[in-house]
Amino acid sequence: MPGQYEHVIYERRGEIAYLTMNRPEVLNALNRKHQAEIEAAKAEFGADPEALVLIMTGAGDRAFCAGADLKQPRDDGAGGGRRETDVDLRYTLPVWKPMIAAINGWAVGGGLAYAMQCDIRIASETARMGYSEARIGVPGGPSDNWLFPRYVPVGEAMYWLLTAEFMDAHEAHRIGLVHEVLPAEQLMARAEAIAKRVAQNHQGAVRAIKQAVTVGLSLPFDMSMRFNTEIARAMRNSETGEGRRAFAEKRTPTYDAT
Repeated sequence: MPGQYEHVIYERRGEIAYLTMNRPEVLNALNRKHQAEIEAAKAEFGADPEALVLIMTGAGDRAFCAGADLKQPRDDGAGGGRRETDVDLRYTLPVWKPMIAAINGWAVGGGLAYAMQCDIRIASETARMGYSEARIGVPGGPSDNWLFPRYVPVGEAMYWLLTAEFMDAHEAHRIGLVHEVLPAEQLMARAEAIAKRVAQNHQGAVRAIKQAVTVGLSLPFDMSMRFNTEIARAMRNSETGEGRRAFAEKRTPTYDAT
C-alpha cells in the first residue's frame, strides 16, 4: 500500500509509479514538508521491486513545481534565517531506477531542479521554466549553479541564470533541456509510452547505465572509465544472455524485473 502524504500523491499502476506534487493552490511550490514527502515517495519507489519507472508531474494544469514557496515566513521571524521553504537539493536521495519528468506548466528554481533529477524530460506546450534567483537577489544554489550547466551548454546556462528570464517549452527543447514538446493533452500518454518502453529493457542494464552516466559526469575521465569498467564487469557476471539469444532468434527479449 503506497504511503499516505499530504502534499504528494504517490501510486503505482503495474510497473509504472507516479509521483504528483500536489499543492496546486500555490503552483505546487515547495516547503520543507512537501520536499520531505517527495523524498519519501522517491524512496518508496526505489524500494519497490515491482516499480520499474517513475513519472513525476505536478497537480493541476498550471505548474509542474514553482520552486520554493516564498510566501512562507522565515524560521527566526526576523528575516535573518533560512526560510521555512528553502530547498537544499544537495541532500535529495539518489534513485538508480529511471525517472521521467512530465513538465505540465511552470518549473522554476527547485521545481526545475526536480525535473533535472529525472533522466528524461518532456514538456507540454504550456510549460515555462527557469531560475529567478538573480532577479530576487540570491546567489543561487547547487541546482542552478552546478546542475543546470551540466544539462545544457554552459553559455546557454549563463544566459538564463544571469538574465533570470523564463524560457518556454520550445526554447527548452532547443537548448536540450527537454527531449520533446507536446500538446498538454498528450503529455501523460507520451510519458507512459516512454516508461513502458524503458520497462521492456533489461533493468539491470538500465540501472547500470543510469549510474555510470550520473556518477561519471562528476569524475575525471580516467576515473569515469574505471567506474564504467567495474559496472560492465558486474553486469557480465550476472548477465543471462537472454538479450543476445532474442536478437539471434529475432524475437523480443523477456527479462524479469531485476
